[in-house]
Amino acid sequence: RAYYKRAKLLHPDIAGEASEADFKRLRQDYEEASTLMGQTGGRGAHTSYGGQQGAGAQTQGFGWEEPSWDTPGGQQWKRSAFGGNSAFAGGGFHESKVDFDPQQFRERQRSHTQRDGQGYTYKAGGRGSAQAGAQLWLSSAFGDHMVLQRDSEYNIWGFSRLPAGTAVTATVSKVSQGHGTVDHRGSWTVSAGPVPAGGPYSVRISAEGAPAVILKDVYFGDVFFCSGQSNMEFGTAGDMHAEQACRDADHYDLIRLFQISRPGKSEEFDVPGASTFGGAWGISSHQSVCGGSWSGYFSAVCYFFGRELFRLYAVPIGLMSSSFGGTAIQVWESPDAIAACKTPPVMSVPELPKRFSQLWETMVQPVTRMVFRAFVWYQGESNSVQHSSYGCMFKALIEDWRKKFADAEKAPFIYVELAATPRKFAAGLYAALRLAQAKALELPAVGRATALDLGDAQSPYTPLHPRWKQEVGIRAAWQFQKLVQQRENADGPRLLSAEQLEPNFATLQFSSPVKVGQPKGCSVCCGAQLFSWADDQMRWRPATMVAMTATSIGLVLDGAAGDAAYIQYAMEDFPQCLLFADQPKDALPVSQFVQKLDSKQFYVEFI
Repeated sequence: RAYYKRAKLLHPDIAGEASEADFKRLRQDYEEASTLMGQTGGRGAHTSYGGQQGAGAQTQGFGWEEPSWDTPGGQQWKRSAFGGNSAFAGGGFHESKVDFDPQQFRERQRSHTQRDGQGYTYKAGGRGSAQAGAQLWLSSAFGDHMVLQRDSEYNIWGFSRLPAGTAVTATVSKVSQGHGTVDHRGSWTVSAGPVPAGGPYSVRISAEGAPAVILKDVYFGDVFFCSGQSNMEFGTAGDMHAEQACRDADHYDLIRLFQISRPGKSEEFDVPGASTFGGAWGISSHQSVCGGSWSGYFSAVCYFFGRELFRLYAVPIGLMSSSFGGTAIQVWESPDAIAACKTPPVMSVPELPKRFSQLWETMVQPVTRMVFRAFVWYQGESNSVQHSSYGCMFKALIEDWRKKFADAEKAPFIYVELAATPRKFAAGLYAALRLAQAKALELPAVGRATALDLGDAQSPYTPLHPRWKQEVGIRAAWQFQKLVQQRENADGPRLLSAEQLEPNFATLQFSSPVKVGQPKGCSVCCGAQLFSWADDQMRWRPATMVAMTATSIGLVLDGAAGDAAYIQYAMEDFPQCLLFADQPKDALPVSQFVQKLDSKQFYVEFI
C-alpha cells in the first residue's frame, strides 16, 4: 500500500487496488528512482538503498520548488504530495531524508512507456534515454507515430539538465529544422516549420553534451483536440456501429490517437503543478480504437470525427482526446476564464474533480504549446442545473483556449448540442442547457453539431449515453468543413423570422424546406406538441400547426388575444417530434429555439 499510494501520481491510469503485477512494477520504479538519486544526488541529502548507505551528492539537484516543466511559471510542488521522501533500505520501504523530485522522475518514467489499450507496457529508449545520466527529455505529448500540424509553425518542447543557454535543435529528416535554448529552469521549446502534409519522418532532437532523442514514424497532417465529459469519453466499442467500425479501424493507419489519461483519484487532483500526463501516440487499429470497456481506449465521437475528415481530405489525422466523465465546465477552464464570469461553484459527486481549473491544469494546459487545427467539445450535462450561467462560462472557455493554445486565435471550435434525453434523467433541464450552449454561436468560427434527434432511451449505458456516436462525429466533421468554407449543408434549416399576422396567428420562415419527422429513439412520432407561445410573463400555452409550405409554417396561438410575445420549438429534454430538412439523405433537424415575435433577435435565456 505504501508503494501504491506514493506511485499513483506516477501511474495515473491505475485505479482501485494494485494487483501483484502492479505492486512489482511500482517497486521496480522506486528502486530505479533510488538508483537515480544515488547517481545524480538530491538537495543536500544522503541516499540509501539495498541496505547500503549511499555517498549522497551534496550538490543541488532539481528540487521540490521547481515549477512544472509543462507549465512555465506554473504552480509549485508540495512535499505533502508524496507524504515525505522515499528510499529503499534492505529491500523494504521506509521514510528517509532523500529529496525525491517527482517531476523529474515522472517525465523519465513516461519516456519508457507506451499505451497499448490495456495499460502500460515498458520499452527501452523512446522519449528520453534509458540511462540514468540522460540530459534531454521531451514532453509527454511527443512520441513515435505522432502527427504534427501541417502548413503551420509547430512547437516541440521538453526539459533538460543542461546549462541555461544551451542550444537545442529539432530536425525533421531533411525538410525542417528549428532551434531553441534551455532556460534557467531547464525548460526548452523549439519552433519550426511549416511542413506540408506527408511522412513518415524521423525527428531528431539534439543538444551539445546530451544524447540525441529520435522520434520515428512521424507524420504531418491535421491535429485535433477533443474534450468534454462522458459522452466524449464514450468509447468506440459502445457505438451502434461498433462491429463494423472496429473491424475497419485497421485500415486507417494514418489516423493516429493520443488519449490523455485521467490524473487519478480525487485525492490526487489537488497536487499543484502535476501537469505531466499519461498516454502515448498509437496507430488506429481494432485494439487501439476499440480495446477496453464501454469507455474503451478511444473516444467514439473524436474517432469518427477524425475518420470522416480522413475520408474527405486523405491527409494524416492526429486526434488527442482529453475527457473525464461527470465533470463540469469549471474544472476545464483556466483561472482567467473563471474570472471572466460570475462562476458558480462546481456541483458534482465527491469522487469527481470539482476545484476550479483542476483538469485545465492536468489535462489541457500541458499541451497548449501544441498546434491544433480545431477543437471538438461535448459537455454540458453536468452543468444543466447551472444553465443560466453556462452561456457565459462556455464562451469564456472558447475565447480563453483560443488565446492560450498556440496559433489558435482563429481555430474552429465545434461543440455537440446535447442529445435528446428522457426527462427522468435530464430533470427538465437539458432543453435550457442547449439554449445556453447556443450562446457560443455569437463567437466567430463556432459550429454546432446537433444531436437533438439522436436520443437512445434503450441505451445499456443509460439514456444519458446514446450510442449514436458515429452520426455525431460525422456531423462534427461537417461543421469543421463549413467553418473552413468547404461545405454548405452542415446544419438543419435555420429560423429566419417569426411574425404575428393576427392576434392569434403567426408564421415562421425557414432558410430551406422543412418537413415533420421522427427522431431516433422516438416511441411515438409527433406525440408531443412541437410549438408553444408565451406572453411577456413567459406563461406558455400550446400553438397548433395549421399550415405548411416548403419554407414556412402557420401557427394558431391557442387562447391568444394579441398578447403573444414569444414562440418556442422543441423545448423538451427528449422531443418526440422535430422539423427536419426536406431532403432524401442526411436530413438534419432544426435546432430548438425560443424566438421573440416580430423580431430577428433570438431569445436564448430560458426562464
